Amino acid sequence: MSEYIKDIKQSLLRERLSAFIKLTPGIVHNLSNPLTVIVTRAQLLQLKMPEISDLKKMIDQSKTIEAILNNLVFISQNISNDELQQIDINSLVKNEMEFLKADPFFKHNITKEFQYYPGLLMTTSSYFHISTLLFCIVQILLVHLKSSVENKINIITDKTSDSMRIRIGSHVLNHAEVNNFASSISSRSDNPRLQNLYDASLLAKELEITLMINSNPTGTEFTISIPKK
Repeated sequence: MSEYIKDIKQSLLRERLSAFIKLTPGIVHNLSNPLTVIVTRAQLLQLKMPEISDLKKMIDQSKTIEAILNNLVFISQNISNDELQQIDINSLVKNEMEFLKADPFFKHNITKEFQYYPGLLMTTSSYFHISTLLFCIVQILLVHLKSSVENKINIITDKTSDSMRIRIGSHVLNHAEVNNFASSISSRSDNPRLQNLYDASLLAKELEITLMINSNPTGTEFTISIPKK
């Protein structure tokens, strides 16, 4: 592995860890709301019906907390894991998108449509390489969607004869933006987010993971292709 590739990996690791820290307040916020409901509800019901021990509301909210914590644990264990391992692409996308709900704009202002391949999409690859590329794409789209009328992201997982794919689509972007995105995977940029995408796509190539950007009358789509192994 060249020194340049090593530097890129370290840079992207720092970027992702920094994002994790920045999202921590959002995670805490997501946890505090159901906790507040549980505590308040439990206190009121305890005053009225002290004999009741099991309450449906408490169970439901507890499940919410459990799901958030499970996701947080999963992300923290995998976010910097660049070892080759068996990866379920559907599970990777679901967990990454669940984690991003810590971003209030993504959670409340973005319409998200998911179409998951109805079966296992297992391959041997690196969680860090795939998830970082996905992360960089979504972060770029969020910046543009903040000034857009249509705040919508579509994510599709599927496969071809030789690869697993993650397709991230959004509404039509102007030609200048599309050109910037296209150039970001072939040349360096002064824009930090575009540079991150360039670095992530370059790093992904060491595992034969490719990124294609296509624009048509219905929208712009980023396609991550992971070889079947």
